[in-house]
Amino acid sequence: IDCGASGSYKDENGIAWETDESYVSNGENRVNCYPVSVPGGGRVLVRASFYYGNYDEKSSPPTFALQFDANSWETVVASMDQVVFHEAIYDVFAEGTAVCVAQLEQGQLPFVSAIEVRTLETDMYEGVDSSFALLLKGRLAFGAPGVVRYPNDAYDRIWDPVAASDELITTKSDTTVMDPTAVKDKPPAAVLLQAITTANVSTDVVLFLSELLPTDPVPAYINLYFAEMSHLGSKDNNTFQVYVDGDPLIDAVNPPYQSVAEYLIGLKAASASTKITLTGTPEATVPPLISAMEVFVVRGGLSNGTDESDVGALIVLQQKFEVLGDWAGDPCLPAKYTADWVGCSSDPTPRITALYLSGYGLSGDLPDFSALTALQTM
Repeated sequence: IDCGASGSYKDENGIAWETDESYVSNGENRVNCYPVSVPGGGRVLVRASFYYGNYDEKSSPPTFALQFDANSWETVVASMDQVVFHEAIYDVFAEGTAVCVAQLEQGQLPFVSAIEVRTLETDMYEGVDSSFALLLKGRLAFGAPGVVRYPNDAYDRIWDPVAASDELITTKSDTTVMDPTAVKDKPPAAVLLQAITTANVSTDVVLFLSELLPTDPVPAYINLYFAEMSHLGSKDNNTFQVYVDGDPLIDAVNPPYQSVAEYLIGLKAASASTKITLTGTPEATVPPLISAMEVFVVRGGLSNGTDESDVGALIVLQQKFEVLGDWAGDPCLPAKYTADWVGCSSDPTPRITALYLSGYGLSGDLPDFSALTALQTM
């Protein structure tokens, strides 16, 4: 969805974009939601992008809340002249998902530039189940000459290039043959054809997470991808261990040639001070290396939203009375952003307990909304 575009089009990569005309009913609302159809549900990658560009000529980039379905996602801090984007991976249980922006401070109106929703394979990112979401903090291609995304990545994940620093060096594969399908998360071949390593076997590869994770500890989900850059001789050995803050977590990584090995690190508490170290084993004859890494914060306690039958009854009322149509997304969650004309219970799956219809100038017959079996006040 290209928000605010004057017409639908295909970009230079052949990706189809549509306008947001059919998704919104007004422009300046405290909460604005974009319901997107996901036939069959399943695991999705959702990316929301924001480019302020001083569109309101106030030279004051706003800060506002970003939500998916009934869950808080991130606080968006817009930039004056840079694109800001946030990405989440989670499971959709119904036939669609909703991305919402909501006002946090008076006078700071939320906006959105683009929304992308892509279906993933059911076994991708299977280190977390459907009760958790993965919030992207960094997707890195070590030694890559530039950003890698679609069409090189079929799922249009954005892999940012990272140059070698300190005692590290960049190395490139001596082949263009690469099979990324050997692992379930299918990193694109383009991020596996180069890596960062060290000049000698006794030097470690150290990865710092200071620019990716917050200062306070959070649960983290980290994918590491390893591909050997050259065909090793029979006497060569490239095995190494992976340490996190000095603790050994993965023993004897042995990167394959013309393929990839993937390892998941799940941490209950990680922060900006966390570091990952690759250390050669005593048997190693070549230094350790790494091609790519993904870093996520794990968000638990997800809600499936307001009771489905209650939501259906509200939609019946909306269809009858257009003035109620400004509400979109979940009517009760997050609790701070409950729709103005409903009251909700505090249950994990909220029920509609009240309807506040005064002042809307409604007239005509009421439709059948008897599905609101928890309704107490109208």
